[in-house]
Amino acid sequence: MPPPDPIEARWWRRFYAAVVAFALLFGLVEASSILMEADQDGIAVPLWFPLVNELSGTLMLAALLPLIRWFDGLFPIRGDTWAVALPAHALFSFPLALIHIALFVAVRKLVYPLFDAEYVIGDIGFGLLYEYRKSAIGYVIVLIALYGFRHYVQLRRLLDMPDAHQ
Repeated sequence: MPPPDPIEARWWRRFYAAVVAFALLFGLVEASSILMEADQDGIAVPLWFPLVNELSGTLMLAALLPLIRWFDGLFPIRGDTWAVALPAHALFSFPLALIHIALFVAVRKLVYPLFDAEYVIGDIGFGLLYEYRKSAIGYVIVLIALYGFRHYVQLRRLLDMPDAHQ
């Protein structure tokens, strides 16, 4: 196995950092939306509540990026593989969502008591369906970002190559 390319490793670190930053920003926007809507409706919502709920969800999906990248390496979506890769990714979205849900529930179970609250899981069937939709969309967004990033890296390599005609 050839040694890892330090330039590619740097690019991947930047990509991971960008995904985490986006997850943080998206979680903050979602939390602020909940606070703003509650305020408009005259409902008092403690600041920590939407922050914990939204950030635990978005950041735990970002934490799964290495797993998503690994699975995509097994089933890359290309012109010659899409007929197998797309159903594989669709099926993978289910265990990925279960892992994602387990992670953010664990975070909430750990953090809620810090605010003298208890995280209670309601109807499991409804909750899994509700959270699966959000997790699956997050998975698709991460895949789109992953493919966009890979395309960017390929273009950079082409542009950084010496001109063969000189």
